[in-house]
Amino acid sequence: MTCSKLCEELRSFLGLCTYYRRSVQDLATIVAQLHKLLGKRQKVTWTALTQKVFDELRHALATSSVLLYTDQSQPFILDCSASDQGIGGVLSLKKDDKEHMVMYYSMKLSP
Repeated sequence: MTCSKLCEELRSFLGLCTYYRRSVQDLATIVAQLHKLLGKRQKVTWTALTQKVFDELRHALATSSVLLYTDQSQPFILDCSASDQGIGGVLSLKKDDKEHMVMYYSMKLSP
């Protein structure tokens, strides 16, 4: 497979992942390694580490927990986290004395 074909397919796959970003916890962290391959003047080399990250991402998409629909009558919980590398948050719903995920969000920060 040519480099341009690999980059095209990787961009397409990452686009699909972005569509489901709210359903996969820490998605931005997982895809960071794959996004590095698509940088300008970057030689695309598919390594064992790249394959591991790709497999982890596929697994995360395939086994993502089913998110709960919101219920305005129940209390919400918002957990946020930030560092110099990324930000993230989880919106949960308190129901039956348990926390149920409603939405995840994560984003890698650029310099």
